[in-house]
Amino acid sequence: MSKLSPVLKIFAFLPPLLLLVGTIGVLSCGKSIYPTVTPTNTSSSTATASPGTMAFVTNFNDAKISEFTRNTNTGNLKLVGTVAAGSKQGPKGLAITPNNSYLYATNFKDGTILEYSIGSGAVLTPIGSGSVSDGSGSGPEQIAISPNGNFLWATNFGNGTISGWSINSNGTLTSLQTITGLNGPFGMTINSAGTILYVSDNQAGTIYTFTISSTGMLAQNGSAVPSLGTSNGSPGLMVIDPTGSFLYVDDLTNGVVSLFNITSVNPSFGAFYPTGFTTNVPVGMAIASLSSATYVLTANQNANNTWAFQILNSGVLNSPIASGSVSAPTGLVVDPQNAFAYTANQGSSSVGIFQLNVACPSTITPVCQIGTVSTEKNPPSGGSAPFGIVLTN
Repeated sequence: MSKLSPVLKIFAFLPPLLLLVGTIGVLSCGKSIYPTVTPTNTSSSTATASPGTMAFVTNFNDAKISEFTRNTNTGNLKLVGTVAAGSKQGPKGLAITPNNSYLYATNFKDGTILEYSIGSGAVLTPIGSGSVSDGSGSGPEQIAISPNGNFLWATNFGNGTISGWSINSNGTLTSLQTITGLNGPFGMTINSAGTILYVSDNQAGTIYTFTISSTGMLAQNGSAVPSLGTSNGSPGLMVIDPTGSFLYVDDLTNGVVSLFNITSVNPSFGAFYPTGFTTNVPVGMAIASLSSATYVLTANQNANNTWAFQILNSGVLNSPIASGSVSAPTGLVVDPQNAFAYTANQGSSSVGIFQLNVACPSTITPVCQIGTVSTEKNPPSGGSAPFGIVLTN
């Protein structure tokens, strides 16, 4: 077994009782980024969903992807079913093509990328051979897809690489390129033009910039920069603001969000927020563009809540507003209408449902939790431990 990841180190000093009922390490050998948890099973909420937008969640513990339909008026989710997703304690990141035709998911344990077509009613069907090998010991984590839907990239935390793939007309993947020389790549985001890919190296504590050619080939642009300005942190996931001027990266060990100016392509560090380190462990990130303001949202695994940072002039973030009560949230996504947000809650085998920019209960707040829904009708005894969540576009 290799050494504990930065996230697991945070919990290594907890009293034994808390370790038993709280966060535990990944059981398979090799490096990993997320902790896993021993959840308390929750019953499904009553949803009155109508056909419409779809949602999908990776269940790490029992190797399934949950399929939901989403009511765009109420935000409620209705569980349709589940589909197999490789080995247990493997499924993590996932992404959908811009035309909503195909979904891809990583299986960290198998070293594979799973391929599915998306049918009506949120039904997933494996395509091709069902998956492609990302390499032995690759430990794929996150997936990014180009805005034109032609290319896909995966961060391979296990062997320190980035794999590039072309997406064929039938949705199957063909290997395109492998970038080597990283330590523990994890988060990714692509600019709206589809010409720049930013990657966080969690183990090195740096941010990489790659240019994307018209054929989907990556080329490193400049040197990697420290994730905390003058020092190397433990960078996780990342998002770009709607203007395309600022990059935000959360830090899994130090519990902050770093701001980078990207108007000159290569990231230029601005500051991190809050101004002091925390133990919140922000993981999932998303941008919420509301009528009142634009916010950076994070899912705080250790604090069991969400943060909402308002983006001010020059990309500066204000003090975060905490909200919600969810168990070890990991993935986070905002819907296309910027009306609702959702968290994948490892600790309760559930998805948290949040309404944006509403009275909660009497004061207007950026984020207000309105419910939860189980990721499975009968989660396993150890819980499903949902990791990633994604919505159709």
